[in-house]
Amino acid sequence: YPKTAAQIVGRSPNNWYETFIVDKGTNSEIEKYMPIIAGGGLVGHISQVYPNYAQVTSILDESSRIYGQINRYQQGTSLLIQGGRGVKDLNTSLDPDFVCFCDFLTAETDIQVGDEVVTSALGDIYPPGLRIGTVEEIVSLEDGRYSRAFIKPAVNPEKLNYVLIITDLWKDDMRSEIGGDSE
Repeated sequence: YPKTAAQIVGRSPNNWYETFIVDKGTNSEIEKYMPIIAGGGLVGHISQVYPNYAQVTSILDESSRIYGQINRYQQGTSLLIQGGRGVKDLNTSLDPDFVCFCDFLTAETDIQVGDEVVTSALGDIYPPGLRIGTVEEIVSLEDGRYSRAFIKPAVNPEKLNYVLIITDLWKDDMRSEIGGDSE
């Protein structure tokens, strides 16, 4: 994917890494919804863009939704992965502010601790195959019919100073939504 480097110049006011500011904006041809990666994994996407900077929403933010799949499958069940920061009562031994999670039907989905999770082709923002993280814990929900997998992100947001912005939007309908031309 074509990319451009950007420096992180600001973080969430509460320092929980759900959003941060990068030093590239519309003057550098950055657009809303462009994915952000670093160090071999997904970080988030551009959520607001201004002439000289842009805001990134992290995959850790509770509003974050990513279509993913288990990497060991050739074609697998699509999972809706959410950011854990700000979600109440996650019931995990992991730090809930630094995990993502997904709920799934226990009997129908083969997810195991240690599985690598990557983006799937179902989403509009993220292209397929970007590493999200690793399943660290699985807990049973309610009557055992559903389970919740907790995913440790591949990238630690506390250690980021620079990121890469994927400069192509994944799907043509994203371009038309933001007012650009569609091909």
